[in-house]
Amino acid sequence: APVNTKLTVLPFAVQSMITAAVLTLGLPPSSRAAVTGQSLCLGATFGKRGGRGAFATPINGGHRHLAQLINVAVLMTMPRSFEWTSLQQVSLKSVSTPHCDTNNVGPSLIFLLGEFTGGAFQLTDGSLSVSDCGALHLFDGRLEHSSTPFEGTRISIIAFQHSSADQLTLRERDELASMGFR
Repeated sequence: APVNTKLTVLPFAVQSMITAAVLTLGLPPSSRAAVTGQSLCLGATFGKRGGRGAFATPINGGHRHLAQLINVAVLMTMPRSFEWTSLQQVSLKSVSTPHCDTNNVGPSLIFLLGEFTGGAFQLTDGSLSVSDCGALHLFDGRLEHSSTPFEGTRISIIAFQHSSADQLTLRERDELASMGFR
């Protein structure tokens, strides 16, 4: 499917399960300069851990359950050709300033959950604006994007292939695959 395309809408029951899991788990404050609020990265990422750049985020029981719920939703709705190793920015009550993601390979998938007004995710060039809950949209995360202020409870989830995923250890790749990443 081409980028900047609405693909489908998650069933309401799936939206509710993921929303409940995020709200029950709670998320830490965002560590990204462009993102306020609370956020969590699940899967492949890049940073300074153990003396190497690429690593799979440590996933405890609650995080594992959340990753599995989200990954099942992506698996049941996306074509087999879509691959993702990261659920970057599982975000709660966050707003992002204009930025470009430099570690995304190929298309990224975004969907919003919760009860809120405002809070559109948008590409700066105007080619995409997402504000409908549960609708899955493909976009190019390397293009400048942001979100608008909102009121209420807003959750955003982005699935994408991380550029450093090929540097993960075999054990880390197997762990991600066991949670539904592909």
